[in-house]
Amino acid sequence: MGPSVTIMKPILRFLQLLCENHNQDLQNFLRSQSNKTNYNLVCETLQFLDIMCGSTTGGLGLLGLYINENNVELITQTLETLTEYCQGPCQENQTCIVSHECNGIDIITALILNDISPLCRYRMELVLQLKDNASKLLLGLMESRHDSENAERILFNLRPRELVEVIKKAYQQETENEEGEVSPREVGHNIYILALQVD
Repeated sequence: MGPSVTIMKPILRFLQLLCENHNQDLQNFLRSQSNKTNYNLVCETLQFLDIMCGSTTGGLGLLGLYINENNVELITQTLETLTEYCQGPCQENQTCIVSHECNGIDIITALILNDISPLCRYRMELVLQLKDNASKLLLGLMESRHDSENAERILFNLRPRELVEVIKKAYQQETENEEGEVSPREVGHNIYILALQVD
């Protein structure tokens, strides 16, 4: 990755910190500044995720070709930032993310459902962290919603049975992987909650 891409990690972290503790004023400001020139940083962040995961090439099943040891932490940071944009909840940002025309939601669900190979063979702890943050983002997109619009959009590419398979895999990895920050059981639990939400 070149310097123009690596500089994004501290920028995304800064944007995440602006929204910490459900700061709704800043969450809304990042989406709309009410100026002549408006910069929707929520959509820009989602498009950045889209580009980093290679979905512009049309291969969501080929995530493993684009996600590697060099960029996985940046992708994880992007997911964390997007989650912070919509937690609280900030329903306008939730809607903005779910209804955007890029492949953002499809990528997030693909991160949960796919193995992210070959990275999973030698750095499973990074893949688990990615899956954990992707599941938290999908939960954040449905937080405190009284309609089913977001859940229906998420379900477009995500079936509860597929989630059950991912949960099983995560629980089976519990004994194999004990070195990472995120335990496979924790990831499985988050995905279980997600399956209950979209069912």
